[in-house]
Amino acid sequence: MAPGPGPALLGRVAELGRLQAELAGAVEGRAGAVLLAGDAGIGKSRLAGELATAASAAGITVVVGRCLDTGPAPLPYLPFSEVLAGLPVSGRELLTDRPALRGLVPGSGPPPEDVAADRELDRLAVFDGVAGALRAAAAQAPVLVVLEDLHWADRSSRELLSYLLARLGSQRLLVLATYRSDDLHRRHPLRRTLAELVRLPAVRGWSWARSRRPTCWRWSGTTRPRWRVRCPRRPCTGSPIAAAAMRSSPRRWSRPVAPSSPRHSPTSC
Repeated sequence: MAPGPGPALLGRVAELGRLQAELAGAVEGRAGAVLLAGDAGIGKSRLAGELATAASAAGITVVVGRCLDTGPAPLPYLPFSEVLAGLPVSGRELLTDRPALRGLVPGSGPPPEDVAADRELDRLAVFDGVAGALRAAAAQAPVLVVLEDLHWADRSSRELLSYLLARLGSQRLLVLATYRSDDLHRRHPLRRTLAELVRLPAVRGWSWARSRRPTCWRWSGTTRPRWRVRCPRRPCTGSPIAAAAMRSSPRRWSRPVAPSSPRHSPTSC
């Protein structure tokens, strides 16, 4: 999750500051959640990695869960299984008081028959078990939960996320979930979940737009007006990934054009 040494964070310093402020509130006992939306390549994962690195350095427990596109055969609770595996507690300790989590904790095997007998009670026990495990971890140290690619989350994971965020209160806990807004078609199942979550008092919904071409020029290091920066994707609307590629190979992505050409005006993104 941590980005490690690499290029400077492009164009997201203000956004990182806002996330750090949310994290500071969680450390003080004001649990919260941020739902971070943006197109592919806009820098969501990089920003989450920067926040996770800073949080870990400050002694905050950082756990990450990733959703995967598994097609017609979803893997229930996959991101939360990864979150449980990342908590600073052994699987045996997790299962001692929360047997319903057997099957979610890696290496624990399937749930016992008496727990799985009633599906509705089983789901409620799983939801409460995950929420309880995070509460217990947050009682020991502040916790940052990062959920990546929520647009690929299965139904069980979406419902568990709703359960968890509806019960945020005084825990030292921040949940940061990212998703691709350009993947959400009109009937995407995540839309309904998001509409419910943003009504919760502890949840913030942030959506990022791409930046205009002059900003893209500054990111890429190509600042002279006579140079037109050509992004790998059109129109050139400020993808940090594209800008990083331009910075590393400016000649590949740039070409001289007439400064007065209206077609290539800096404002015609």
